[in-house]
Amino acid sequence: MAVLGPPEVLREGVRLAVPAGKTTQVLVRLALDAGQVIRTDRIIDDLWPGETARNTLQAKVSKLRRALRDPGCIIGSGAGYCLAIEPRCVDALEVLRIAGSVPALRQDPGTADRVCEAALAIESGLGLGRPGIVNRTFTPVPLTVPAG
Repeated sequence: MAVLGPPEVLREGVRLAVPAGKTTQVLVRLALDAGQVIRTDRIIDDLWPGETARNTLQAKVSKLRRALRDPGCIIGSGAGYCLAIEPRCVDALEVLRIAGSVPALRQDPGTADRVCEAALAIESGLGLGRPGIVNRTFTPVPLTVPAG
């Protein structure tokens, strides 16, 4: 699932059409905490500040379940909702995971370089030729390992 650029969902290699607007925003909000229950009130506060939107949220989740072609993909409970996917399936969370591993590689510049390249290879939102995103030029920064 791509959330760094235009939201995009792939299921077994097939791009799924997700309704635009608040429905997509609900999906992205759930994706940013993939695999965890997010309180209903928190989702409403994040997406509809100052409004009571419990019924609207339920309608958006229902649309998402149909669009994702798997009612069990979004789990609802009295506490809230959970996008039942592994965090590694969400591009933004994978980039954060990879970035978090870099400090441990300070003594191995070659591996650190490959890890950073892997993070950059996740093209969602980086503007590397995706339509609808302003292309940017990335200049590689040499990796400097402090003597120690």
